[in-house]
Order: sequence, then structure tokens, then C-alpha cells
Amino acid sequence: MLNPLSHELGGFAARHGFAGRMTATAIVQVANEQAAGRYIARSFRQGQLVIEVVDAEARHLLQPAVPALIAELNRLLGQQRVRAIRFRLAPAAD
Repeated sequence: MLNPLSHELGGFAARHGFAGRMTATAIVQVANEQAAGRYIARSFRQGQLVIEVVDAEARHLLQPAVPALIAELNRLLGQQRVRAIRFRLAPAAD
């Protein structure tokens, strides 16, 4: 009997290290949908979401909202994936 295609592809993804990247991409996408222009999610690795803000003031304004943001992202993801958020400043525009 043949295995379902989704089972075979899932195994392929896991064997070749794609499953984690697909998950990270999905988490970044969900974070960007929630951003509402306040930040841009850039990457996710080992529970840490990296978000980019325009300046230190934007980081200062977002910092108190981090626990609520993490809770909301995890709620949307349906599991506790995001444990921390790290800020980085966007490159200066020329």
C-alpha cells in the first residue's frame, strides 16, 4: 500500500532539514501579519523572533508590548513556539 503524498513529503522535508525552515518562514509570516507597520519580522530560530524597527524610539515603544506580542503570536500559531523577541535597527536609508 502506498503512503499518502503528504507523509512522504513530510519525511523528505525532515530528512533534508526543510521542515524547520518552513516552520520558521510561517512564524515570520504570521508575525508580519500582526506587525501593523510597527516592525518587520526578519527571522526565527530556536524560539527567538528577530524583528526590525526603524529607530530606538520604535524599539522603546514596542518593548513593553513584547509579552503580549509573544502571547498573541503563540495563540495564532497554536503552540508555544516564540519564547523571545530580539530587536534590531533597520539599516539607515541613504
